[in-house]
Amino acid sequence: MAYYEFTRLQLAPLGGLVDDTLTKVKDSCILPDDVFNTIESIYCAIVSVLSSAGKMFVPSRRKGFFKFWWDDNLRALKQASIDSNRAWKAAGRPRQGSIFSERQSCRKLYRKSLKEYQNSGAKIYTNDLHEALLKKDGTAFWRCWRSKFNCKDTHDLWCGYSRVFLFVKLL
Repeated sequence: MAYYEFTRLQLAPLGGLVDDTLTKVKDSCILPDDVFNTIESIYCAIVSVLSSAGKMFVPSRRKGFFKFWWDDNLRALKQASIDSNRAWKAAGRPRQGSIFSERQSCRKLYRKSLKEYQNSGAKIYTNDLHEALLKKDGTAFWRCWRSKFNCKDTHDLWCGYSRVFLFVKLL
């Protein structure tokens, strides 16, 4: 809401400038170069307002920063693994015994669960891609494809065609 309020307040004065310019154009009281300069200044002002609002109110993180598959179960498993590792270190890093076996079992369970949760994300991607194909919506399919496989160039043949084999294999 703060983003919308900020942009509303910052862009409101530009509406009057646009109205004044349109009135001058209708009355033929303005030169074409002045119209161009006015439009250019309004455009720059709009871009500036939107950029500053984005920097102030839109959180920016790199792609893949948020792990949508992470939950409280994984958090608890991670903490148990950390705690058992600390206890193992405090006991002098034994290679056998109950402390060692507890550490190994916690680590194994955490790593196994982590891989399962990460792979579930790939299954969701596959289902999204499959649904887009079933609906025969080419635009949605390729948009989904590029977002999942990190394709930057729409004409990148390697990204587009080499991943088809992966996608078909996942089906």
